Amino acid sequence: MRKISFPKVEDKLCVVMCEIENREDLREEDISMLWFARSDYHFSRSAARAISREEERNGTSKNLNGVFNEKSKEKQNQLNRWVLHGYSRRGLERWANCFHGEERHKAQFNAIMEVLSAQDDMLATSKQHQVDDEALRKVSVKCTRVARHFARMIGKADAYAASSELQDDKDTILTNAADAKKVPIRGAVSVRPLDLNRISESRKR
Repeated sequence: MRKISFPKVEDKLCVVMCEIENREDLREEDISMLWFARSDYHFSRSAARAISREEERNGTSKNLNGVFNEKSKEKQNQLNRWVLHGYSRRGLERWANCFHGEERHKAQFNAIMEVLSAQDDMLATSKQHQVDDEALRKVSVKCTRVARHFARMIGKADAYAASSELQDDKDTILTNAADAKKVPIRGAVSVRPLDLNRISESRKR
């Protein structure tokens, strides 16, 4: 016979981390501040397009040529340069380099179609019209191999850029501290230590 046990009064059932206000208690001004308006989306999209065009104009987006491929040291260095010299353009790779964007879009479309085709074949050939999940997973893994390699490389590029920025900040702090030691403080008076022997001799005279 199964038994059901209930928690005691002193036992904690839960811990309240924060309280969320009821939506009906919020004012219209508060609700409007919680969500992006259509104009906000238009502004963000236009700003992203402008940044992408600028990166394509000055040639920086050439670092994305051929990077959507299996991992290699050369491609990793290209992505490191792309991410390092401007964090505001990170995530705009598809727009900044049209060939790169087309490659990724084509790879995404082909992967979806391969999985759907494999699923249709399984349903057509199976007597019970069932899908083999493991076989379908293997198809997906094979089709998205390049995308996974690119994701790892761009992640490493982000880490490289972050570590470089932290190192630059550290070097700047050390340089400023060293310069501060060299600059004399205004209004400071240098005081030499007293020579007691010299003072006693002058008094004897």
